[in-house]
Amino acid sequence: MTGWVGQARGLGALDAEARAALDRLAPMALPRGAPLFHPGDTAKGFVIVLAGRVEVFLTGSSGRDILLYAVEPGGTCIQTTLGLLGGEEYSGEAVTASECRLVLIPKGEFLTLMDRSAPFRAFVFSAFAQRMQGMMHVLERVAFQRVESRLAAALLDRADAGRVAATHQDLERRVAEGKFRADLLHRLDVVRLRLPPLRDRLEDVPLLAKRFLAQASAQLGGAPKRFEPSALERLKRHEWHGNVRELENLCWRVAALAPGDTVRMVDLQDSLSKRPPPPADEQDSPGWERALAHWAEHALARGEDEIYPEALARFEQILMQEALRATEGHRQLAAKRLGLGRNTLTRKLGPSRHRRSSG
Repeated sequence: MTGWVGQARGLGALDAEARAALDRLAPMALPRGAPLFHPGDTAKGFVIVLAGRVEVFLTGSSGRDILLYAVEPGGTCIQTTLGLLGGEEYSGEAVTASECRLVLIPKGEFLTLMDRSAPFRAFVFSAFAQRMQGMMHVLERVAFQRVESRLAAALLDRADAGRVAATHQDLERRVAEGKFRADLLHRLDVVRLRLPPLRDRLEDVPLLAKRFLAQASAQLGGAPKRFEPSALERLKRHEWHGNVRELENLCWRVAALAPGDTVRMVDLQDSLSKRPPPPADEQDSPGWERALAHWAEHALARGEDEIYPEALARFEQILMQEALRATEGHRQLAAKRLGLGRNTLTRKLGPSRHRRSSG
């Protein structure tokens, strides 16, 4: 029976011993969107892509990411090669961009083949050199190509029949500020789903984690796995800044890499962020301060600019609206409650906002 090595691009010149060693490894099937590694992970093995496409991204401190390269049949991952040969941790993130069929060569087997098989060694270094050349093209594009050109190319990629419909803005707030047309909002606002972030419903974490782990184990074709109770409790204490997607990606990772049929605390150490808890004075702060901190954190992570004037204007607007509501629209009393002069409040609100007959 012919093994998978005969189907792999670039491995046709392998010697018989190396071919036999690789053919003993079983290919695995991964769905689109499955994570292979994250920043800070250590390389566990060398991936051979038989079918599909894996994309490797680098995410900056602002939350913006860039596609470094894609790994397709015949190609290799430069970060994995550096990790296996030089001990470097991953700085990027790899996700399957389509359904993939691939083989993971364990680190020990990879190093043995690099030492004993000249054809395999030639394949790895040749693919590494080609990938380095591609990386140079990426650096050239980012460093020297105008932002407008890269943005135009990205919009063309996202276009559907010549149209792009996407935004990260709070459109209702933009309408209230006069920065977005209300009629356009109503035209776009057909179906709206509101779901609180995972960190606000931690009681759902165990149920979701069990479901994601079962799905990942089934699709990877391995034996069913389960979390030990202490591991589930640890998941409930995590902050989940990446929301449900972060939890799902974690479950895929431990399904593929955790030994045995039970996921233990030690298996989560590389997957959960090492972010320290907030200072004691922040833990005791009022709820609105924590909410403001969360808003600022996510706005900055999305790459938004000039958030200070936006937050300040909204802060003033909410205070004035609530003061007027509490005083039934009486501006003089509302100004007193806010510690402002009546003229100041009137100027900030404008002549047509919350006007009452006399006050």
